[in-house]
Amino acid sequence: MAAGEPDAPAGELEALLERDEAARALEEAARPLSAAAAGTPPPPPERLEHARAAYGALQRAALRAVADLAALQARVAQLLGQLGALEAQRTAAEHGFSDPLQLLDKFREDRDEAQRQAVAAADAEEAAQQQATALQQRLALLSGKLSEVEEERRAELAPSIRAARDDVALLRSQLEAEGAKAAVARSQVSSLAAQLETLQLEIEHLRSALDEERDAASKADSAPGRARQAADAAVAALRALREEEAEVAAQLRTWEAAEAVSAQETKEVVQQHAAAVKACDKLRNQIAVRERAADEVSRDIEMALVEAERLLAEQVAWDMEVEKKKGDAKREGEAVRSEQRGREVCQRRLNRAELEARQLAGELPGLQAAVSSLAAALTGEQKAAEREAAEAARLQGEVAGMVEQIAAEKKLTSVQEALVAASLADVRQLEEDTAALRVAAVERDTAIRGTMSQRDAAVRFLNQRLQRLAEVISKAEAKDGELEELEKKKGEVRGAHRDLRDLCSLMGGQMGRFRSLLEYAGRSAEDLRDRLRAAEEELASLKQAADARASEARGAERTRAAAQADKALLAAQLATQRRKAAAAAEVVDTAAIERGLLQRGAEEAQEAVTRLAASKASAAGAKASAQAGLLERDEELCGLYERSAALQQDIVTGTLALQQCDDDMRVLQLEVGELQRRLHATHKTAPDVVAYDRQIASLKAEVLRARKEAETFGAALESPKDCPDRWRVLPGKIPVKEDLSARIGQIEERLAARRDLAAQKDSVLEELERLTEGLVAQARASHDPAFDITLRMNEARRQQAAVTRRMMATVSELSLYQALSLKFSADRDALKSELAAAKAAVAAGRPPTAGTDQEFERMERDRVAEAEVRAQAAELRQLKAAGLLGAARSTVTPRPLAYTAPPGEDGELVYKPFPAAFKPVKAAEPPVAVALAAARRGQRDAAVAVPGSPVPLLAGTASA
Repeated sequence: MAAGEPDAPAGELEALLERDEAARALEEAARPLSAAAAGTPPPPPERLEHARAAYGALQRAALRAVADLAALQARVAQLLGQLGALEAQRTAAEHGFSDPLQLLDKFREDRDEAQRQAVAAADAEEAAQQQATALQQRLALLSGKLSEVEEERRAELAPSIRAARDDVALLRSQLEAEGAKAAVARSQVSSLAAQLETLQLEIEHLRSALDEERDAASKADSAPGRARQAADAAVAALRALREEEAEVAAQLRTWEAAEAVSAQETKEVVQQHAAAVKACDKLRNQIAVRERAADEVSRDIEMALVEAERLLAEQVAWDMEVEKKKGDAKREGEAVRSEQRGREVCQRRLNRAELEARQLAGELPGLQAAVSSLAAALTGEQKAAEREAAEAARLQGEVAGMVEQIAAEKKLTSVQEALVAASLADVRQLEEDTAALRVAAVERDTAIRGTMSQRDAAVRFLNQRLQRLAEVISKAEAKDGELEELEKKKGEVRGAHRDLRDLCSLMGGQMGRFRSLLEYAGRSAEDLRDRLRAAEEELASLKQAADARASEARGAERTRAAAQADKALLAAQLATQRRKAAAAAEVVDTAAIERGLLQRGAEEAQEAVTRLAASKASAAGAKASAQAGLLERDEELCGLYERSAALQQDIVTGTLALQQCDDDMRVLQLEVGELQRRLHATHKTAPDVVAYDRQIASLKAEVLRARKEAETFGAALESPKDCPDRWRVLPGKIPVKEDLSARIGQIEERLAARRDLAAQKDSVLEELERLTEGLVAQARASHDPAFDITLRMNEARRQQAAVTRRMMATVSELSLYQALSLKFSADRDALKSELAAAKAAVAAGRPPTAGTDQEFERMERDRVAEAEVRAQAAELRQLKAAGLLGAARSTVTPRPLAYTAPPGEDGELVYKPFPAAFKPVKAAEPPVAVALAAARRGQRDAAVAVPGSPVPLLAGTASA
């Protein structure tokens, strides 16, 4: 990871701070001018302090999240580096880097690359730390600025708050004074109204008395003088009353004017009171606005606290994930150690194969020289054997000729017989020598073939070792390929798990939809059945009504048919009577006597016609009523038929809906089956993720070891001890003790001056505190009770927020524990199901899991390989103990120093030494063999002294 990459978390943190509502609220609260321009009051200092604390907690949580993100990015960078190394190994394998030296060089290059990556990661980590330090400094700066702005805002708003409080107090005092004046005026008006009522009552009494006096005066005409006196007295009293009434009216008008003035004053006071109330309402609105702003800030702070709690919950989850990753890393470390042990075993095999290859390469020239020398000696011996065989054949021919000549002459002396016997003995000796040479040639052939077989065995052993080395290299390449495949398969498995989760969720949704469709189909079927039953009942009732109406119609039809029959009968009777009347008219002249009878018959016929007309009218009425009934019944039948058709349509629609539901059910069943099949296929094709994780963990551990080694090399490289160009001598000189003492004196003088200045400032501050104590006491004494109530309300709200925060934290923790319990229960159920499946598979004679056979085969291969390694190590230890390790060894049988010929005539063994060309050392001849050889040489010398004998030629030939 490059050094510039940690800037991304910083940018994200800045974006988070810019997007934060609490940060914006604090910034708005920190700008007094903008708040004054907007007309919104600033929040109280306690809320600002609370907001700043919450904002600091949120920033710390964000910094922790950014640190965790940087750690995750570093880990991702590690995995990417590891993937690059694996790609490089794969590229090397593709380009044919199968030489062990090339592989070692490639491993060294990978180690150097890992070191460079470790240095880059260290640089990136240092840059991230610097970035975090800068962010912390910026946070401290923002906190300081926030506190300063809060103090400035508080100082700016304090005079306005005091002035507003003074105005409110003044308005309240004025309102109380005007209220007292209004109460006095009301009391005066009420007293005047009471006096006026009293005067009106007195006037009424006087008027009633005057009326009585007038009545009395009119009655008392007999006594005029006394009445006149009484009238005068009454008039005087009336005048006095009128004067009193005028005075009272004037006083009443005066009081009315005073009442109007007081009413005007009351009106003005009411207007002032209304203005004061409006001002109070305005102040209350401003206070409410400020309280709303403070509530909004508190809500933002609560949201920030909730967000911080969420971040803390996520941090707890991350910590748990880190613990889990630590456990995984521990298991991966164990897997890495096992893989390292396997690599060490492969390296030992490789080293041993290289050592044996070098040994065989060193022995191969000697073996080739020995084989070439043996081949040359064999060729010479074969040529000598061929020459000896030719000479023996020639001698046998000569002996045969001599024997034939002697047999022809038959004149042999004892000497000649002895010569012939000696010649035959020489021939037999030559044959024996030839046989011995042949045996020696056979033995040499055997030895040469053994040497060749040994050389072939050595070559095969070398080839086997080279093949083993190639297999080790191919296994390493296969391991690399398998690692890549494991990475791919791990990705595929993760994708498959994601698909599996998606499939499970989809299957859950489909099952829910399936259940809802089934429920809906069931409800629809029940509704359709109910409607069908109701329709059948209604149809049956309608059928019954139709049957009743049909029976009535049939009765009416029968009545109509009967009426028509009567009408036809009456018409026939009328026609008969008419015919009779015509006959009577024709014979009227001749049947005068029967005229009366005919008239009576005509009257009767007329009556019958009248009756028939009446019956005809009644029949027509019955017919019309029957037709009307039939029409009504037809209309009712049409309505019934329409309702029956509608019910049939509803039944068809319900049947189609049921069929659609059945089709949907079948489709859902098919989808469920397909999902189950895919789930089974996914479970079946999912590889062993644990093994892949172990191998990845081993590779990660190797990367960590490479990183540690790179850090060690980097520390050694950064040390300036080994490179004189990386350090220099600083200019200047070391100050002496006198210079240091003088410098210390100057610093002490400056310190004393600063202390004096600080003491002066402390005295001024004490004086200011002493002067402001009275003002502070007066301000505290003049505080309004509403301020104490506000403080208590704020304290109660803070306590409520704290309790709410604790409750939210408890709820989040409980939800976290609930999620963990659900996860653990799900894991336990999954493990139980796997255990049950494994037990069932074992009981059925199958392996417990899908990868058990492969794991067992791998364990067997590892065990066999370890046994081979141990056997080879024991063999190497034995060779080292015997002193044969590193020395040339030969499996050729020891060469004999002499050959044993067949026994002679005397039964003694004759030892024949090697020929001069193949004689490595001179054989020690026994004394008996030396004596026999001397006797034979003496016999040959005596035979040579006989003249005319061909023995010398034979002897020469034999000696040759």
